[in-house]
Amino acid sequence: MKNENKTKKQLINELKKKRQKIAELEATLEKYSSVVESSEDHIYLVDRNCNYLFMNSKHLSGLGLKNEQIIGKPYGAFHTPQETEDFTKKVHQVLETGKSLSYEYKSIRDGKYYIRTLSPIKDPRSGQITAIGVISKNITHYRKAQERIKYLSFHDVLTGVYNR
Repeated sequence: MKNENKTKKQLINELKKKRQKIAELEATLEKYSSVVESSEDHIYLVDRNCNYLFMNSKHLSGLGLKNEQIIGKPYGAFHTPQETEDFTKKVHQVLETGKSLSYEYKSIRDGKYYIRTLSPIKDPRSGQITAIGVISKNITHYRKAQERIKYLSFHDVLTGVYNR
């Protein structure tokens, strides 16, 4: 039914429903945004060419940048050639397989250890991968505890002397 055939009341009801739907979508967006922004993890999106699409405030502060300084820029503009090559290979692997990929790495920038998970982001209509979601979790504390346990398993606790 075309708009010119609808009564004023019908048009008002449609408008009310659309406004309600917009309010619901805004509330949902606000919830998701608060989860991402309150996370201690570094969360960002890159496109198929490794250009940044989104970055949460945790990751922005780690890079010492503002959102407008990074969106649309390539990953390689902020990382070493080796880091860029390694990351790009992982992104291509996710694009080829369509499956998430997790791996551990040590950041050259801060010397901390992270578990990085790359996940394909698919267009709900076409099913095509349009972006890669990245979550990096700081595991430095766990890694140092592992190293300490390994050290203690080969050294005397009291003297520190190698015991194997």
